[in-house]
Parts: sequence; C-alpha cells; structure tokens
Amino acid sequence: MTIITFAIPLFQQFQWIIILRCFQGLAAATFAPVALALVVDKYSPKKMVTTIGFISSSFLISGIVGQLFSSYIAQQLGWAYVFYYSGIIYLFTVLVVLFLIPKTDIKQTDNNWRDMVGGFLKLFKKRGLIYAYTITITLLLSFVAYYTILGEYLTEIFMLGEDNILYVRLVGIIGMLFAPFAGILSNRLGLLPILRGGLFLATLGVILSGISTNIYFVVSSSVVFVTGIALTVPTLISLVGKLGGRNHGIAVSLYAFILFVGASLGPIVAVTIMNIGNNFMTFILLASIIIISLVVSFLLRGDYSTS
Repeated sequence: MTIITFAIPLFQQFQWIIILRCFQGLAAATFAPVALALVVDKYSPKKMVTTIGFISSSFLISGIVGQLFSSYIAQQLGWAYVFYYSGIIYLFTVLVVLFLIPKTDIKQTDNNWRDMVGGFLKLFKKRGLIYAYTITITLLLSFVAYYTILGEYLTEIFMLGEDNILYVRLVGIIGMLFAPFAGILSNRLGLLPILRGGLFLATLGVILSGISTNIYFVVSSSVVFVTGIALTVPTLISLVGKLGGRNHGIAVSLYAFILFVGASLGPIVAVTIMNIGNNFMTFILLASIIIISLVVSFLLRGDYSTS
C-alpha cells in the first residue's frame, strides 16, 4: 500500500488513478481482519477486548481525522501531497509492524483450500454466529448512514457549511474514546450486557438527534450515538471470537469483512431512507435498524465472560 500511495500522484490519467486507488483499497482491506485475528490469537480474553477497543476507536477516529488531515494538506500544498504524506505514514507503520508487533506463536496447520473452506462453512452452522453477524452488518452501516443523514440535517436546519459539519463530526471523537473501556466493563459485567447497552445507547443517540432543533443538543446526541457504537464494536468482535471456537481466526476475519460491507451500504441506506419522509422519520428509520440488532442480541444465550 505504501508503494501504491506514493505512485498515485505520479499519474495524470484519471483511469490510472482509479485503478491504483482500487489496488490501494484492496491492500488496506487486508489490515483489519489480519490485525483483529492477531489480537484474538495473541492476547488473553481479559486483555483482548481492551486491545480491540483501541483498534476499533482508531478505525472510527481515522475516518474523521483523515478528512481533516487531507483537507488541510490539500488546501496548503495540493492534492498530490496528501498521498505523499500518507505514504510516509504508511512507511512508518511498516517499520512498526516489522520491529514492534509481537510474532504469534500459533502456526497455521490447515493450509489447504479444502480445510479452509471447511472451517469457513462450519461458521454458518453456528446459530450464535449468524446472530452476531446480523448485528455486525448494522454497526458501520448505521455509523456511516448517521453521519450522512446528520450532514444533510445540519445543512438544511442549521445552515452549516462543510467545515462546520466536519467539526461536529470531530466532537464525536469524545464518544469513540470509550471503546478501550469496553474491556474493563466486559470483565465486570460480561460481553452480552455491554453489547446490549451499546446498542441501546446508539439507538437513543439517533432518536435524540431526530427530535431536537437545538444544535448543542444534536451534537451531544451524536456523542451518545458514537459512544454506543464504540462500545459495541470491540465487544462484538470478542464475542465472535468466542463463538468461533477453534475457527476463531476465520470467524473474526469474516466479521471484519461483514463490518466493512455494512460501511459500504451506509450511504445507500442513508439516501434511501432520506427520500421516504421528513428529518424526524429519517432518524426513526435509522434507529429501527439498530433496534433490530438490539432485539437480535437477546437471541444470544450463554455466559460469554472474558475470563
């Protein structure tokens, strides 16, 4: 990804930029499942949720900070320097991975396609995983859809420009900072209560955003929503790892894939429900998606402690 990022601004033809961006996206897509699977394999259950919480909050924060970073660099130096500076950051992360990330002691024994496919198919025979994956697809879907809808809402009702909307999103980082605390809460209360509590907070945040005409209340509601998502993501990853059993690496990798499929569907869902009714109805329809996940979470049974 480092090489591709440095190469993109060297091409002036639009089609080549698109092709390189596709390869860049493919390279970036491999990081999340590998990183999450490594954490599940390497760390003890008590440390795992907290570690995943840091990774999850980094994913969420980067979506906002990345926009601020790229906008500033593009305005000051030009769009090409966004890729040059990003390439330097990626090169630094390569060195971090090579020299600082601990090596896993677990060796892959099922290294043929038949065993890999067999392990993959076994996941769909576990009802608990099906429920967990159903919840998974709604998380980043609702996160992306919420901020898409919120942007239109802030523009239409409060007449905010793009820069001010970005600052509203920046406030949401406060909620993302709660992700690392998911591990501490899960150790004390269990995974399922934190999962359900996070989904409830996310639902509440969306509904409160839709009923308010006060900008400060809307911003505060967005923090409530983000806090719910931030608590839910690492908790659900840990739950998927436990439900996956011996195939937990594949289970977590599939989780990451489904999670980002949901992110891709977010703008489509947002545009669709915005065309159905007014602003209040739009937020209610989005909240309904999260409520479905909340209901599904009660179908998960068992003592999923982190001990």
